[in-house]
Amino acid sequence: MFGEIISQASPFLGFAVATSITPGANNIMLTSSGTHLGYYRALPHLFGIISGFLLLMLAVAFGLGAAFNDFPVLHEVLRYAGSTYLLYLAWKIFNASSVSIDNDGESVTFWNALTLQFLNPKVWAMAVTAMSAFTITGSGYTISVFVVSGVFCAVYFVCGSIWVGFGVTIGKLISNKPKAYRAFNAIMALLLVGTSLMIVLGV
Repeated sequence: MFGEIISQASPFLGFAVATSITPGANNIMLTSSGTHLGYYRALPHLFGIISGFLLLMLAVAFGLGAAFNDFPVLHEVLRYAGSTYLLYLAWKIFNASSVSIDNDGESVTFWNALTLQFLNPKVWAMAVTAMSAFTITGSGYTISVFVVSGVFCAVYFVCGSIWVGFGVTIGKLISNKPKAYRAFNAIMALLLVGTSLMIVLGV
């Protein structure tokens, strides 16, 4: 059993890193949180993403994924709901206060971040692929589900921290520069709008 899990370690880690480090809604918002709040105060946002992703992977592994095969319309509902929520978050970021990371800033809460994972088609695709391609069948299935889920969350913590750190660096560069903050917020909001449109168009 463990031999089967280990044999899949290399391709699984490659998949986990590639899907976790690439730009997407979560990483765009983590960059924004890092810029406004600094690393430590952005951690609830990061842990919200990880918790939501973990719950989603477990739900997919133990039956929820089958519902999408039986009812394809759920894909469409998810796509439009997720896109709409991203537009809402883009509006919040666009109107965020132009503040230094040393002060209180706008942030996505733990619960906002957790909820977003269930509306994010990219995260669904990651969860379904991870559970279908990298778990093993038979008596070792449950153990492999928890191993894959745990490792994936650990990988995302590292990758997400990199994006938060990127935001922290930007925050230091534009600290106490209100116009620069407004420009940064506008860019982050536009990136989320672009992500929302890509989801709707199925790009």
